[in-house]
Amino acid sequence: MTALIAALAVLACICFAVMRGRWALAWLAASLVIGAAEMQAMKIIDYGAVIVAIITFTVPIAHWCFAQALRATVNAGLSSRWLNGAIAALIGLSLAMLAAGADAFWQTLPFQIAAVITVCDGARCIAQRRSSFLDGAIVVTQICVALMLLLRVPILSPILGGHSHFSTATQDALLSDMLTAWAILGPISVALLIAKVVGGMVSSYRSRAERDDLTGLLNRVAFNEHLEACQDGALILCDIDHFKSINDNFGHPVGDRVICRLSQILASQRGPAARIGGEEFALLLPGATMGDALHSAEAARMAFRIAIRSDLPEAGAVSASFGIAPIRSGTSVQQVLAEADDALYRSKKQGRDRVSIYQTVKPENQRSGCLPRPERSCFLPNRVDATDA
Repeated sequence: MTALIAALAVLACICFAVMRGRWALAWLAASLVIGAAEMQAMKIIDYGAVIVAIITFTVPIAHWCFAQALRATVNAGLSSRWLNGAIAALIGLSLAMLAAGADAFWQTLPFQIAAVITVCDGARCIAQRRSSFLDGAIVVTQICVALMLLLRVPILSPILGGHSHFSTATQDALLSDMLTAWAILGPISVALLIAKVVGGMVSSYRSRAERDDLTGLLNRVAFNEHLEACQDGALILCDIDHFKSINDNFGHPVGDRVICRLSQILASQRGPAARIGGEEFALLLPGATMGDALHSAEAARMAFRIAIRSDLPEAGAVSASFGIAPIRSGTSVQQVLAEADDALYRSKKQGRDRVSIYQTVKPENQRSGCLPRPERSCFLPNRVDATDA
């Protein structure tokens, strides 16, 4: 068991060195090292006060470190102060009882309860933020560890020289079964934790590959994948008006804040949003009608103007132009983008701060004059309401 724990500790240290910044692995390595020290202390036949004190300290601390490793995988921070204080108090109580010469059963009870509490804290944290089958497996193993610690309460005191109501044969059989269970649960718990850390790292790298660093929106490549998979709906392209002048007059930090504010508004829509250029954005609305898309674009346009006025008054009057194109089955990504870009260009040409819709019309409808020529877009003039006034 000591050799196994030491090997797992070395593995955790290697993983931590390779995956820099993964503090869950550092806590795991600390837990395993302390656990190995506990196992070495348990091997000593003559249990003096010093050895018992070491066991009293290492048992709950090893499990506390493992709980911190679990919490680190979900970015939950360290255990609360009151829980850490309770664990420290229980350890202190056990040490005080050892110094007072209390019976081993009562002396070991507080620190074993402390170990159970900290294991339950780690399991609770994972259970609250459970998002995968792996999280469920971790919770189950930690519940089993807590049960093992409770079962160890009546047999640890005779091992340390106390009295027990169990026969020697019962104690030996139970101890053998528990060692076997620990030999199984320990590696499983470590493997699950390392798997969660590695999975989180892979997910993080994938997110970085698909997301824009400044805004957190999808980048062009990732957005095109969503667009290719969409067979029906609407595409909205958006561009911040006169953005270069914002950077020139107010500086790039203000320009970045303007970009981020529009990004937040687009991200609140029901479809995936992306930053596909410096100040150009895209919003995909699967299954949406053109009316739905028009409503979403108008809402985003007005929300952006209002937000800039209240959040960034130093930027002055800032607006955005929008272009909408329908997504039809069999239409290529390049064609949809070209149509939406054409609609966006019409918004720019007609005075900016407006929404234009791309719409192909039949020749016979051109006579009325209410619709544009084929392959051109019709535009929605800027609306003035109470907020604009």
